[in-house]
Amino acid sequence: MTDARHWFVIVNPAAGRGQGARYWTRLSAALAAAKVPVGAAITTGPGAGRTLAAGAWRAGYRNFLALGGDGSLHDLVNGIADCGPGALTASTVGIAPCGTGNDWARGQRMPRSPEAVAATVAAGITRDHDLGEIHFGTTAGAAPVFFINVAGAGLDAHAAGYLPRGLPGTLGYPWATLRGLMSFSAPHFRVKADQVDWQGPRLVVFAAIGSHCGGGMHVAPGADPVDGLADVVAIDALGLPGVLRRLPKLFNGRIRGDAAVSTALSRSLRIDAVPPCAVEADGQVVGTTPVDVVIRPRAIRVLVPAAPSGSGP
Repeated sequence: MTDARHWFVIVNPAAGRGQGARYWTRLSAALAAAKVPVGAAITTGPGAGRTLAAGAWRAGYRNFLALGGDGSLHDLVNGIADCGPGALTASTVGIAPCGTGNDWARGQRMPRSPEAVAATVAAGITRDHDLGEIHFGTTAGAAPVFFINVAGAGLDAHAAGYLPRGLPGTLGYPWATLRGLMSFSAPHFRVKADQVDWQGPRLVVFAAIGSHCGGGMHVAPGADPVDGLADVVAIDALGLPGVLRRLPKLFNGRIRGDAAVSTALSRSLRIDAVPPCAVEADGQVVGTTPVDVVIRPRAIRVLVPAAPSGSGP
């Protein structure tokens, strides 16, 4: 069993277009200078972080840091969940944000520089945080998929396959969305939440715990990660001109008031679509509709900065 002060760092060397390895060199030095005891492991490919997280949890670690982006944090959370009931609530997670999108870190106002991350780890300030739990209705007995930030069905998951490697997230995600729109036909959705039952063609339906996704798109400005509710956001079927007109609103947080956008708060929801469409969680494509989403209130502790921080180098 490790000491309660110990942290386990799961390093994605490919994060941020290959910046992860250099970031880890600086972060490991800063953690050592701050006298933070750490263990670490390097991922070797997609999904490896999940296996590494489960192994570290079973070895006695309870404090985890994902060095990477939203996908790295997603693997970390689901690896802990693989360790059985109670593993999530017994754990603390944080992120050293050097990924493509860094959307969860943006919502948490986590610092970007390795030295500031090390100082945040040393300070050890945490708070409870909600988690989303996705159940796939087409796969009997399948384990749920957990998400800590945003899940979505429709265009956002479809566009994941168009994300370019050479662009930063703030450019790459809008570019992928517009490319994906060219080959995407809006399905007929039915969304049943606590107090709504929406039916009709939609581009995308989000269930948001955090406020941002897609490399800085501010899809759920009012999202509160500790209220036990999903911010449900559905965007009507729109053509390219309509999407282009609304892109600024997606980044400045004014999308909620748009006539093509429906919003609600809900503890749980069911998303179905005809034809079925892809579903993403924390930016990772995880399956297809139909899905049931349940919010687990304050299900995990997260590392937070002592004070709001900028996004320094």
